[in-house]
Amino acid sequence: TPFFSVLRLEMKSGTRTSLHYHKYTTKSHYVLEGMLEVELEDKKLILKKGSELTIGPFVKHRLTALGKTIFLEIATPEPFGEDVIRIEDDFGRVN
Repeated sequence: TPFFSVLRLEMKSGTRTSLHYHKYTTKSHYVLEGMLEVELEDKKLILKKGSELTIGPFVKHRLTALGKTIFLEIATPEPFGEDVIRIEDDFGRVN
């Protein structure tokens, strides 16, 4: 069984992640509270409380909180090294 990590993340309304992809990890997101808008390649999805979405390596994505949002992020395998490639970032952290 590969190693994995589980994070409990909170995002304030209107905040968003980088538009990015992962070279190695598959990420699953499970919404505990609130809603997430997910940009997934060329489409947008809404994840509500109780929804789950799994995103494989090399799939460009961005998460935006629609209201205060709490969710679990499960990564398999556990992230290591230079896994994240940022394409757009509100804080200038583009690779």
